[in-house]
Amino acid sequence: MIVAEGLGYRFTSGEVVGPVDLHVRAGELVVLTGPTGAGKSVLLRALVGLASRHGQGDVLGKVRIDGVDPADVAPAARVALVGFAGQDARDQLVAGTVGDEIAFGLESAGASRAVIDHAVATWADRAGVPPPTHRPTMALSGGERHRLLVAAVLAGGARALVLDEPLAHLDAAGTRDLVALLRALASEGCAVVVAEHRLAAVWGIADRIVAIDRGLLVADAAPAAFPYASLRALGLWSPDAPPATPLAASPPGPVVARVSDLVVRYGNATVLDRVTLDVRAGERIALLGNNGAGKSTLLGALAALPGALLVPQDPDLALFRPTVREEITYGPQEHGSRDVEGKMSRVAVALSVADLLDRPPQALSRGQRLRVAVAGMLACEPRVLLLDEPTSGQDPEPVARLFDALVSLGVTVVFATHDRDVARRFATRAVVLDAGRVTYDGPVEGVQERLSAPIERGVPVAFPTAAGLDPRLRVLLVFGVATVAAVVDRPVAVGVLLAVTGLAIAATRPDPRDVLRGFVLWAAIAWATVVSQGLFYSMAPRTPWFALGPLVVWTEGVRYGLVQSLRYAVLLSAGLALVTSTSVDRLLAALVRLGLPFGGAFLAASALRFVPVVAGEALTVRAARAARGRPVWRRSPFAWLALEVALVLPVAARALRRAQVLAEALDARGFDPVAPRTERDPLRFRGLDLAVGGVAFAAVVAVVGLRFAFVLYTTDTAWSPVLLPLYSFTRRWL
Repeated sequence: MIVAEGLGYRFTSGEVVGPVDLHVRAGELVVLTGPTGAGKSVLLRALVGLASRHGQGDVLGKVRIDGVDPADVAPAARVALVGFAGQDARDQLVAGTVGDEIAFGLESAGASRAVIDHAVATWADRAGVPPPTHRPTMALSGGERHRLLVAAVLAGGARALVLDEPLAHLDAAGTRDLVALLRALASEGCAVVVAEHRLAAVWGIADRIVAIDRGLLVADAAPAAFPYASLRALGLWSPDAPPATPLAASPPGPVVARVSDLVVRYGNATVLDRVTLDVRAGERIALLGNNGAGKSTLLGALAALPGALLVPQDPDLALFRPTVREEITYGPQEHGSRDVEGKMSRVAVALSVADLLDRPPQALSRGQRLRVAVAGMLACEPRVLLLDEPTSGQDPEPVARLFDALVSLGVTVVFATHDRDVARRFATRAVVLDAGRVTYDGPVEGVQERLSAPIERGVPVAFPTAAGLDPRLRVLLVFGVATVAAVVDRPVAVGVLLAVTGLAIAATRPDPRDVLRGFVLWAAIAWATVVSQGLFYSMAPRTPWFALGPLVVWTEGVRYGLVQSLRYAVLLSAGLALVTSTSVDRLLAALVRLGLPFGGAFLAASALRFVPVVAGEALTVRAARAARGRPVWRRSPFAWLALEVALVLPVAARALRRAQVLAEALDARGFDPVAPRTERDPLRFRGLDLAVGGVAFAAVVAVVGLRFAFVLYTTDTAWSPVLLPLYSFTRRWL
């Protein structure tokens, strides 16, 4: 089924991964393993043809899947040939809702609506994706996104399946379900290749284990005949390894962080429900629980306490300096430490990054970036260090080095993890969360029984369906509002438009925090615009309002700046009302039906979908800087501006990586910008749409007509005595 001979990859730098020979028969499940940086992901991308279509280097050797080279297969046919899912599920999701995500590949392949609907229902259930199918993909937890990605890949009906670290973010229940599904697929005749670090979870279902190191084959055998010594030599889990000895724990000290009866809600969903937690000096607390239980939210709440520093789930977002040395010394320098070099040296040696000090952090491997991010936080000597999923995608050896370093430095740690082996070995205390509630808080030894028992899943959160106005009409209404905002010239008219768009946003019930952020952003822009126009307005006539020494503030300039600010607010509100009330997939369908090419429409819709993600990442980077640095008010304006510019770099680097991953995900799902696609849920105008559209069109035409007639009147180009009342109305209100 899958035949790879001499498979390898030559990077533009000249470095070569491989060659490797790999044969996988139909009905066989092969686990590919190896230490971090061994080349597993590179070889998998070459195996499915992505490396040759998206990489800058050269693919070596020959690959055949069901007798054909996947790199040469048309996108629509590729969906049924091989399914591929990479490591970061969030960046690979191409649609806005669960149902549309699962349907995307079949839509690309031109399948019938009946086939698509059946596949959506079937694979959502088999992969354990929580209902409903119109649930937004961005509302899913990390583990739920991984299950959805697997469902979306499987829905295409491919007889060959290649997965890269599918268990990385799954809880115990999700891991069991996915492992059972993979075994069932192989038993049904699918050829399955899985790259995985969590060997204990897949050892019992694998037909073969293939181990590689530095791109070369180390061992290839059935689990019963596998040479365990090769796994131990690579620092990987081995079935014959003795149970890990827990690290020694000293008696806990005084409370250094505390939350009491903490409640966190997002919209109508309660994420944390009356959580109380005391963290004592010297403790290493493991936060355990199912995906979506509230672990990351609890870490975020703890991070708001004095002396607590958080390393986010994506360590890239905690790195914003040009070199590792500057990253680690940033905090001590900001706070005027007298021993900057000493602190840097101690944490660099403890975390095994002393030989990386002159290298850019973003150019390191993920494990190295994590250790650098931790080192940067530890150099600030926090009272408690918070780690969100520090073990995902990591080998046992680097994880052990990380926690050994934390123990040697005497750091108080709270870390979220799905890996119970890591919790048993490194934690002094375990806290289990379920549906936002603490269900266990005590010794690690007692957590096994709690996690082995069925855990309540809670009531599925209800999400709005695609009811309401047709998305095509919503897009046209935004253009109509923008047109009116551009032609009217009176603050009262623009203010009325702002009130209308504000009501539209309020109808979507947005998060009050998002509303507050938007208002602060607009207020800053409005202030700058009004002040600049008031001071530098040069059009005649102009009337002095008041003077500030030699500076004169002009009345007409203030008015003009206010109108411009209100126009910006109207456009911002209209756009937000559109994207918050319309799913990405419906917006995409609307843009296509309005005549935009599918490729361009997809890019526009995807950009809107990732706006909140990028904004959240920017806030995370800023929070990491703020946690380690001085307050903004203690900096000069130029120093603040330079730092703000520097904060753009990690966000930009993350966006570039996301774009690369998304492009590969689209390719793997059969995306073809010119080929015909099936519309799973076609758009249809109804009577309400026609009525609202007619009224809106008449209003836009009336306003534009009045302004045009008024311009002709004021320039003595054309006028009529009959229209004098309308001219007066326009002068006063429009």
